[in-house]
Amino acid sequence: MNDNTVVGVCADTGYPVNQFKNLLDPFGGEVFTPWDIGTELEHLTDPYKSLEFVIGSGDDFVCFDYATISGPRGKWIVLDATRNSETAHDISSADYQVLPINTDDERRAAVRAAINMADLGYEGVRHTRKGWNQDTSYFARAVFCRLFRFKVQCASRGAFGSDAWVTDHMKRFGGNKLDVLIDTVVYGRGPV
Repeated sequence: MNDNTVVGVCADTGYPVNQFKNLLDPFGGEVFTPWDIGTELEHLTDPYKSLEFVIGSGDDFVCFDYATISGPRGKWIVLDATRNSETAHDISSADYQVLPINTDDERRAAVRAAINMADLGYEGVRHTRKGWNQDTSYFARAVFCRLFRFKVQCASRGAFGSDAWVTDHMKRFGGNKLDVLIDTVVYGRGPV
């Protein structure tokens, strides 16, 4: 059976799922609720394909991806990690979580989950920051900027409607202003 084949519907989100209970993209095909069992749809996430968020070296690494969705039962984020170990000749799923993001508390929990996912993915894997052009927090910073876009915009002091003050470099390597904002919003630390 193909990983893209619909085998059921997620009880939480109302989205179609594959045999591994991974959410599938209902908009990739021309299928509407109720999702037809056996229909092939695209995965919402594909960390290994894009290699945008990566921790590790050229031989052993963990790659991440996320997607936000508005399903029939609310808003959700999918956090996905895949481990590639050239030394062990193995590519496997490292983690896959579907979390609600309807309230600030749920969004904070999702950012903490992304931080933990990156920390667990990094465990035992040597990271080459220069080789991947990012540090180990890039994935978590990107998730934060997506889920707390309004707070990021407000912190830019008057540039409402734009989060241009958060550069790609700040997401990839950190920036005092962005890291303090994350600590303040997610953990309640730092200045108000």
